[in-house]
Amino acid sequence: MIQLSFLCVQLSLEKVQERWWEHVFPSEPKINTQEIEASVPIDSLDTQARSAVDQLVYDEQQKQQGLPTSKQQVCYRLIASHNRSFLGKHCG
Repeated sequence: MIQLSFLCVQLSLEKVQERWWEHVFPSEPKINTQEIEASVPIDSLDTQARSAVDQLVYDEQQKQQGLPTSKQQVCYRLIASHNRSFLGKHCG
C-alpha cells in the first residue's frame, strides 16, 4: 500500500518469508544482518507479542515431536466438524 501525503510517502510491505531483509530497495546499501540484535527480554513484550512468541514456541515443539501445529489442529477440527455435519445431513 502506498499513501502520498504532502512530501511524505508511506510504503507498507508484506513479507512472504520469515527472514531479515538486506535492503528494501536494490539501490540502497545492504544492511549487515549479522549485526542486528534481535533478542528482547520476553517480559518487555506486550500481551499480543508474548502470545505470538508462545505460539511459535509451542508450534516448534509440536513439529519436533512430529505432532500437528496449532494451525494444523484448527484445520483438523474444522475438517472433522464439517465431516460430522456432512454425515449427519446425508447419511443419517
